[in-house]
Amino acid sequence: MNVPPFIGLILGFVVGGWFNDRSALYFAKRNNGIFEPEMRLWLALPAAAFIPIGILVFGIGLAHGTHWIVLAVGYGIWGVGFILAGTISLAYVTDCYQDIIGDALVGVM
Repeated sequence: MNVPPFIGLILGFVVGGWFNDRSALYFAKRNNGIFEPEMRLWLALPAAAFIPIGILVFGIGLAHGTHWIVLAVGYGIWGVGFILAGTISLAYVTDCYQDIIGDALVGVM
């Protein structure tokens, strides 16, 4: 059961990283060529949908005793949303806080 989220993470990483940059370029072109870091946050909406959908498919499938493939699909959908959320938030922090990115990633107390 660790393979489905791994596949979801790979798909989310490849698609999320590429699509995150492409959507930022698209929104910058619509904004007369001015890039703002908040333009990356629009891609967080699909991630906010994938995570609960994956959890619900997995949980409801587990509660009703469905086939293991249903559970694997739910776990994979969760993996896509999880990596999308991480990729988007890391790109946003990198764009906004360039001077303190090391502290933001490490979490210095």
